[in-house]
Amino acid sequence: MDPLVRQAAVQAGGCVAVARNPVPAAWVRENGAVGAISFALELGALIEERLSHGGRAVARAVIERFGGEILAEGEVRDFRLETTGGYDVGSLMVGDLELTFWNEYMTAERSGRRLATFPDLIATVDSASGLPVPSAEIQDGRPVVVLTIPKAKLPLGAGVRHPEALRPVERVLGKEMAAYY
Repeated sequence: MDPLVRQAAVQAGGCVAVARNPVPAAWVRENGAVGAISFALELGALIEERLSHGGRAVARAVIERFGGEILAEGEVRDFRLETTGGYDVGSLMVGDLELTFWNEYMTAERSGRRLATFPDLIATVDSASGLPVPSAEIQDGRPVVVLTIPKAKLPLGAGVRHPEALRPVERVLGKEMAAYY
């Protein structure tokens, strides 16, 4: 269904809502990202609370609360973006840190050493405003803080708990992913 939904989003100008079939609560408990909405609300409140102090303060607060680390700070360079089939695919550098993305950030590497791999959370935060910056809004010269939170600390659904689900991403990005799961 993903290709159909993405095509509908492209035709609709970027956003569509999709409802799936009804499922039993037990199935949701086993396969859903239980706690994800509460996590997102807590994260959003934390970001909002620290916004006036800038990107570094936001990143610090997030990693102190949820675990993780700041991977890099600096200006974005070598930004590359291609949109195909409703997906934003590309890469960028912040200092000596390379990020790749397929709509969301997928890998973070320094000198060929993998530091984070989706479904780890890899995020860019605007250094001045403290607001998260999605990959599609990044641009060369923008000062950012890059942070990561390990997947073990995130509420994840069954769809990202299986390394074989990362094979299509590997083909698109040309990066090994499943081996890092």
